[in-house]
Amino acid sequence: MVWNHHGRLKFNPQQDFKNEVPPIVNLTGIKVNAKDTTLPADQIFTHKGNNLTFLFDGISLTSPNQLTYEYTLEGFDKAWIKVNYMVHEAVYTNLPAGDYTFKIKACNQDGVWSKTISYAFKVKPPFWQTSVFIILIIAFVAFSIYGFDKFRNARLMKSKIVLEKRVNERTFELAQMNAELADKNKDLTDSMFYAKRIQENTFVAEQELQKHFPESFCWVQSKELVSGDFVWMQQYNGGIYIAVVDCTGHGIPAAFISIMANQLLDKVWAKHEGENPSALLNHLNVLAAEAFKTSGFGFQLQDGMDIGLCKISADKSKIQFAGAHLNLICVQQNTIKEIIGDKVNIGSASAINFTNYEIVVNQEDLIYLCTDGFEDQYQGIPKIQRQEKFKQFLLGISSLALNEQKKTINETYKQLISQHAQLDDTTIVGIKL
Repeated sequence: MVWNHHGRLKFNPQQDFKNEVPPIVNLTGIKVNAKDTTLPADQIFTHKGNNLTFLFDGISLTSPNQLTYEYTLEGFDKAWIKVNYMVHEAVYTNLPAGDYTFKIKACNQDGVWSKTISYAFKVKPPFWQTSVFIILIIAFVAFSIYGFDKFRNARLMKSKIVLEKRVNERTFELAQMNAELADKNKDLTDSMFYAKRIQENTFVAEQELQKHFPESFCWVQSKELVSGDFVWMQQYNGGIYIAVVDCTGHGIPAAFISIMANQLLDKVWAKHEGENPSALLNHLNVLAAEAFKTSGFGFQLQDGMDIGLCKISADKSKIQFAGAHLNLICVQQNTIKEIIGDKVNIGSASAINFTNYEIVVNQEDLIYLCTDGFEDQYQGIPKIQRQEKFKQFLLGISSLALNEQKKTINETYKQLISQHAQLDDTTIVGIKL
């Protein structure tokens, strides 16, 4: 019971009846391209009149403000669209050609639905999408192709005799040129093989490395027949100096630089043998900068060479290391330790003092000196991730015998270059202390 200024108001819930009377919904009009149009039955619209707005209204005497509508355009909408009593139009723009049926229904506050009102119509396709136009185009194209083919065949027949004569003449000339090229290619290939033998006789081989470290390997994979990577080694007072060098580029240019780089290392060693790795790199950098600048290549080298140089003490308990863009990887008790070389190249014009590192190692520890060719073969990921993936690969094979490690490295690399063409020369030296 409620009191107000008119008196007392009494509410009886038992007399609050559900509104069972369905609302009435009407399709009141249609707009074509935003212009009011008489609503005809089964209307056909042209492709220029495919922007349609359907106007509708609903009647519910009990609660008109609680009406809801649902509409859909069959052939276009995938579901019914629900709107409230304030919306009285449904807008569709750029309807493609086809048959459609617009349906609208209303619901009162008690969930009683009206009858569904339907309006069927068709949007005609433009002329260029009709079957008649398509048939005409196909006929025109077919006739054009036929006419062009006849014309082309006539011209080909006229020129056939002339072309056959020219082909015969050119075939004879090409046969002579091919013979000359084959001779030159043989000479070039023989020269390349000879250059390869010179490199093999100049640089440190695996057999020489294994004289000092029986459990070791030297794996080299050249991109071309000759390589810009090489291994250098010297002995002093029982200690062993080992370097892995990566010269600029690959192929013949890198091979020439590698020969020069090996000579420079020997020259530095002759004057400064026994010095620590960083001192040797300091001397090498000065000598290389001058040699590259005054060399007869016809240009000044921008990158020079990368190098990782380590000294293993006579008792194999200590390692000194210095590097130029190359690092030393050490595996101790199944744990990776990486000594990072300086981020500069040998052959830089400016004087550089390279960092000298010293680490204590134990028997059975493993060290790896590598160029960056293997890790760069991991394509599709950033460089820092490629480096980490390569280190984890080395850690994963470190428990194998050294000959098995080399075999696994070779097989894995073959898989990598089968997926992506080989990018550079690559070298890995592995030593168990």
